[in-house]
Amino acid sequence: MPHETTEVRVPSMYSAEALNKQSVSSLAERIASIATAKPAACLIGALTTGVIIGWLVKRR
Repeated sequence: MPHETTEVRVPSMYSAEALNKQSVSSLAERIASIATAKPAACLIGALTTGVIIGWLVKRR
């Protein structure tokens, strides 16, 4: 039985071309400022995210 190829179209707002370099750099600056201002909160967030991802992967 031959495989049919399917094409998935991604909305342009989610494409890599739609990302503005200024918005990406400002987002990176904001993340860096939050990480330096509140390192404990950043660590807790990262650990929580890791636990959730680990739980989801293990659940498969």
